[in-house]
Amino acid sequence: MVRQRIVYDYQKFRNLRYLTNFNHTGAEYILWLNLAQQSKRIAFSSEPECRYGGGVNIYSESAWGTNKYLSVRYDEIRFRKHILDHFALTEDQKFWLHHKNGESRQNFAKGFWHNLIHARKDLSSMLLKQIRSDPQTLASLVAAPPKILFGKFSPSTK
Repeated sequence: MVRQRIVYDYQKFRNLRYLTNFNHTGAEYILWLNLAQQSKRIAFSSEPECRYGGGVNIYSESAWGTNKYLSVRYDEIRFRKHILDHFALTEDQKFWLHHKNGESRQNFAKGFWHNLIHARKDLSSMLLKQIRSDPQTLASLVAAPPKILFGKFSPSTK
């Protein structure tokens, strides 16, 4: 007999929803963090306790050289900033999130220059959106061309 477990009580957490301003990544992490933050009891297990159903593969069309690659990096940075702004974190967790955002900035910059050089669609709106959301990206954009030219800058695979 399979024992059924409730992952969360919809009636108890009616206010929890996916944030709709994240198009590619982040909303599911934020939902689970909000659920954990609002819960009085949480259990941890090393065994799989539930299975996600089918879903949409957000990375299927976001391969290197596509404009969607840039959009995913944009959302990665934004969702990590959201976590930094809305959740109590240890210094190690803050460090890790800042580090991962640095990687996403560098990958955005390299992807931007790659797409610009290879005459992809107009990137001005994506660039403005990224800089408004994360002004630190400017430093990565300026630093990227020399790194690209000297082969010391490759997209992170992690």
